[in-house]
Amino acid sequence: MTAGWAAMLAVLVLAAVRDGVGSELTRSASSLVHFVALYPAGVRIGSLCAIESYARMATAAHPRQAGGGGHNVVLWVLNRTQVLKDHHQVLAGLAVDVAKANAQRGDASWFQLTIAETSYEHIFAGTSLGTFYATRTRASLGTFGNQNRANAARLALVSKHGGLYVDNDIVFLRDTAHLQKANFVALESGCQLNNSPFQFAARGSPFLKRLMDKFVERYRGSTWGAQGPRLFSRKVMQVCPVTFARASGCNITHFLASVGSARVDDEPWCQDLHVFTQKDFAPIHWGNKAAFLAPDDGTYSAAADNLPRPMCENTRLVARAQGAFQIHLYHSQLTKPEAALCKRDMRRYLRSSISRLRACMCPRVHAARFFGAHSRSRLASNESSATEREELSGKAPNRLDRGCQSIV
Repeated sequence: MTAGWAAMLAVLVLAAVRDGVGSELTRSASSLVHFVALYPAGVRIGSLCAIESYARMATAAHPRQAGGGGHNVVLWVLNRTQVLKDHHQVLAGLAVDVAKANAQRGDASWFQLTIAETSYEHIFAGTSLGTFYATRTRASLGTFGNQNRANAARLALVSKHGGLYVDNDIVFLRDTAHLQKANFVALESGCQLNNSPFQFAARGSPFLKRLMDKFVERYRGSTWGAQGPRLFSRKVMQVCPVTFARASGCNITHFLASVGSARVDDEPWCQDLHVFTQKDFAPIHWGNKAAFLAPDDGTYSAAADNLPRPMCENTRLVARAQGAFQIHLYHSQLTKPEAALCKRDMRRYLRSSISRLRACMCPRVHAARFFGAHSRSRLASNESSATEREELSGKAPNRLDRGCQSIV
């Protein structure tokens, strides 16, 4: 066994969650962060960028800024063994980074990464979603059946375990430890919430139970977003109209009338709900593909005074985010144009804003995707220059071509 594998096995909590929830997942619900990658074909390497950027932000934070609960990050997968086989180099590198951070704080369990093997049946068990999915055929789930099942899974996971849910197509720009005990949702655009991120620190949220029940009651599987962002938005506006209107600036009177709601005040629990604005978690609109694919010439270091990452302050997207917690890369919208650019002009792609962002915030994943083993350590530590990356591009065309293919 290599040293990398030994370090990984020492740090990763390799829990198989099947018939119950292990103590490692329940010891501190307020520190749980859920990433979900329940793909039969395995976990795409790009999905690990979200975890790496989260770990880098958390471990780079000053101990006094890190909060008292530590970080318990869970990646939910269908086949844990396959994930470790496919991505052992990236995971081993992350394990080493985390071990160093834990040692600096004198607490071996301050940051934990759990690869949790599960299934949709297990996730839905004991909820209204379990009966719903057990009695529906694939055809009856509609055009967006797979997406809606993923929408349902995040509700059940946070309901059962508590904590923060985040999509795996985002890049973290700031540590979120100070939010660990909060309940929050976030606006994506206009008056619409997204269903990522959201956090309910304690297990058994009555609001999430109502969302799951409403998911089943008003299932519309062929309408994009109906079981995700729109469901979230409708329910929050109905039960927390004052909180939502204050945070969003939206006049929701007509909406409440359209759904037959006479409520003009919040339910009591809403006083503990925070609604973040678009600039906090979705600073770049999903439709602005040009912002992600535009060239990044590295001249943005003076674009803002309070950039979240000094080492990344000269990247175009970080400067544009102006202190946001994350940048959402919108896999469903960006995958095809990003892959097309990569295959058409590799060097141009590696100089694009989205590529430079990943190289900076999740360098291990970026290096493993595009570059050979000899360059991985330098790329992961951000020691190599853009020129060096371009030179490597010419020396490893086959490797880089596989990197383009992995975008899809």
